[in-house]
Amino acid sequence: MGAPRELPNLDLAPVERMQAELLADVEALMVEPDLERQTGLVRRIADRTEDLQRLCAALEARARSVATEARGQFEVVLTADQRRDVLDGTGEALESVWISDGSGAVMQAMPMMPPGVILGLAMEEGRRRRERARARRAARDELARIREELASAPEQVRMEIERMLSDPTFAAAFAD
Repeated sequence: MGAPRELPNLDLAPVERMQAELLADVEALMVEPDLERQTGLVRRIADRTEDLQRLCAALEARARSVATEARGQFEVVLTADQRRDVLDGTGEALESVWISDGSGAVMQAMPMMPPGVILGLAMEEGRRRRERARARRAARDELARIREELASAPEQVRMEIERMLSDPTFAAAFAD
């Protein structure tokens, strides 16, 4: 498997080239009589497919970042190693991280930015998500406890509380 490729612009030529290479491998596989060569072709097709998926993900992130630059943020797709490190370090699975960049300076520095900087930002986001999830779980537990305690409350009080709890805006605070 190759490393994720950086896309300096929205040029589709690399995608088209990889698609042509994949098609050539598939066509070769269809006519290859030797089992060992077939196995090698299947492996190469799998590797190239993964490369193409990463390239397309990077292209998609770049397209989104171009579209959102005016709003002062952009998305960076994490490498497989970065995704693993974030999952191991925070317990959260992240495919990408959004970076605030009101001035545009971070976007301009991206080509020279060490991967560790992006990993640090992704780790922070993973920790934020983990803490938000923990807080939502605690709030749901507390809500369940309060509901139990209110079981003996007068019916009018219980109905009013249930009406409030069924409000979508209120319930959204406890959703995952």
